[in-house]
Formats: sequence, structure tokens, C-alpha cells
Amino acid sequence: MLSTLEKVNHALSGFLFSSARKVNLPLAIRVRPNKGEAICNLETGKLLLPHTAPVLNTKTERISKDSISFIVPAIRFCDASLAGDGRTLDVELELPQVVLRFEVIGDHYERIGKRTSLAQYLIHARISYMNPLVEESFRAYLKNGYAAPQNEPESLVFRINER
Repeated sequence: MLSTLEKVNHALSGFLFSSARKVNLPLAIRVRPNKGEAICNLETGKLLLPHTAPVLNTKTERISKDSISFIVPAIRFCDASLAGDGRTLDVELELPQVVLRFEVIGDHYERIGKRTSLAQYLIHARISYMNPLVEESFRAYLKNGYAAPQNEPESLVFRINER
């Protein structure tokens, strides 16, 4: 009976963790150019490669298994709209012990604040691509709340901790 309850509890926990979780994690966003388009530096006018494109550092608002929300000071960054254009954004999410890299597409935004000069924007984006290993770490974080501490590897022969 107890083993059956444990199996049901484990199955339900996989279903229940799918809801959005309100967290405040560091997030770095790069705008990926569309095909046939280049990102240019606004100060110099020179074209930039995608990996040298400027980074927008911000914090997450909510995360779930298939979407992420974050707050930005403006809707446009590097002459590109962060939401609503179907543009792919490269995201680096800093979890307590690991940095996850994946791609999102901004769906829509909401304005926060009444005054135009002080307004910020909450962008809701859906996750479009995530490496399977990254996805496993991401789902483990959503399920546990915090990344599981990694034990130091032990040598099987002499039981010595490797560094």
C-alpha cells in the first residue's frame, strides 16, 4: 500500500510542478538577427556578429516548463522588438549552480507603471528550443525549487575525493 502511494505521489509531483513559479533569477538576453538581417552597433554603425551582439541583463519574473517572463526597461533592444515579432532571443538563465542557455520567442508584453518615463515592460516568452540536457536541469529546478547540490565525485578505487 505504501509503495503504491509513493508511486502516485511521484506521478502527481511531475504533473503539479508544471505550473508557473515566481522567481527572481539573473537573465541575460541577446537578440538573434533574422535571416538576411544583421545587427549593427548604434554608436559606430558597424555590423556585429550574433555572438558579439549586446547583452540585456535583467531578472526573471515567472518561469514554467514552456515559458518565461522577464522585466525590461524598453520593448525594443538593438533595433528589434523583444515581443510580438516572432524574433528568436538567446537567453542565459543563471540558476544557483549552473547557467542554462536556450532560445525563446517573445509572445506579448504588458506595461508596468503609469508614467511613461518610469514604465517598465513585462515580456512573456515561450521557450522555442532547449537542449535535452539543459531541459533536464531546468525541469529538475522547477520540480525541486532549487538545484540539487552536486556531490563531489569519489574515486572508486581509493575513495579519494577528486578535485
